[in-house]
Order: sequence, then structure tokens, then C-alpha cells
Amino acid sequence: MQRTANTRAGGQAMIEFIIGLVAMLALVAGLIQLVTLARTQLETMTEARRQAGRLALQSVGSPGTPDYIRYWDAGPDDRTYSRDDTFDLANASDFRRLFPDQAVANAADWSVMSAIPENPIADLHNGAPPEGVFGLVSSRVEEEVPLLPAVRHLLFSRDKVTVESKVWMTETAGFY
Repeated sequence: MQRTANTRAGGQAMIEFIIGLVAMLALVAGLIQLVTLARTQLETMTEARRQAGRLALQSVGSPGTPDYIRYWDAGPDDRTYSRDDTFDLANASDFRRLFPDQAVANAADWSVMSAIPENPIADLHNGAPPEGVFGLVSSRVEEEVPLLPAVRHLLFSRDKVTVESKVWMTETAGFY
């Protein structure tokens, strides 16, 4: 009877060892995957900054219209600025009402503001797009990262993850 108890204990130890080994495999694979994703994010951010920096040295004009955001909702994961977030769009007239229109005490003061040469606040008030007034350029780089098989099967049921970096910079073409 004692022999049966030892056999059972040996079998239980083997199962516990296998469970521990699988947990360690998941932990090591997860750490390796996180390092890979962090490196890829750094590379995409560096490339986006490089591209935006090159555009900032040229006189390229407005890059298009960015999204005007009125309200930001953190999404189901309760983390702000993540992929599952949503936002309510605003428009340029909302921007003009909230920012440049508050630069004067009353509407009659716009004649004084408009008389100042190359006044960006007056330009914004008159309807110029903010990205053109502030001289903004942008660049966006994305890269797909394949997931390790252990991560794919044990933690995250996808084949790959897309890492995206978007950068806005101001034009520097006329500064030197």
C-alpha cells in the first residue's frame, strides 16, 4: 500500500512540474514578445520622426486636415489613448470659437488684431486652418510584428500585431 502512495505522489509531482513548466514558458515567451514589441515601437517612432523631420525642413505646406477631437472616451479597457478608444469629432469652427475668438475682449477688437502683420491669431480667426498657421507636418509609420507561437497559443489568439506611430512636427524650413 505504501508503494501506491509513492506512485501517486510521483505522478502528482510530474503534473505539477509540467504545469509549472508551461507557466514559465508562457512567462518567458511573453517577456520576449514584449521586448520585440517595444523595440518595434521604438523603431516605428524613430522612422516617423525621421520622415517628419525631413518634411519639416522642406516647405511642403499643410499635410491635410487632422481630426479635431471634442471628447475622448477611454473605451472598454479603461486605458486612455489605446486602440479601442473612441472620440467625438469636432470641426475647425469649434476650434476657432474656443481658441482665437477668446483672444479679444469684444468683437470690435478684431480690427486691431487684424492690423498686426503676420498675426497667426487673426489668421485663425479669419478661417485659416490651424495646421497651416502653425506649420505642422506629419508622418505615420506602421509595422506588423508576428507573434511567437507560445504567445499566440497561450496568451493571444492572433498571428500578428500592428504597431503604429504617428508624429506631428512644426516646419523649420525658414529658420536657418
